Amino acid sequence: MKNKLLTLSSILLGSLIIAGSTISAQGITTKMQSYKIDSLISIPELKLSKNTYVSDYKYVDITGDNVKDNVILTGTKTNKDDIYFDNLNIIVQNGKNKKFLKSSLGKDSGGYNPTMFLGDFNADKMPDIFVKMPTGGSGGIIEYSIININVKKPSVLWDSKNLNNEIDL
Repeated sequence: MKNKLLTLSSILLGSLIIAGSTISAQGITTKMQSYKIDSLISIPELKLSKNTYVSDYKYVDITGDNVKDNVILTGTKTNKDDIYFDNLNIIVQNGKNKKFLKSSLGKDSGGYNPTMFLGDFNADKMPDIFVKMPTGGSGGIIEYSIININVKKPSVLWDSKNLNNEIDL
């Protein structure tokens, strides 16, 4: 009886060890790179300028596949210590397939330490990207854009620069 109990517990313990190592081996995947705000960024397949820096970064599911994605706001700077970013882009790295999607905010886009906020602005139950671009000046002018990231193609939902041109005051 004692030998049967010892044999049974040995088999059970061995099964748990094998199952645990199998689960651990399956859990090994290519880890998504994280990005640090105000650091240089280089993504060869996107051919970014060599002076492209991360202005803001979020790690959240934005593509709707229940896998977290890298959402990166980038821009170019003349010097590392500058706080003004030109030529802003939203870059999304899909967490599932690791592919990159880039959306330009326009060649004239820029701001002092631009940031982004993720929220649902078009009621599709998916986060959109709200970008805040303080442009400075005595008027404290801030430009905004809202970008929807569709897996196939990003689209601009709202752009203060273009919409302000349509308003006569």
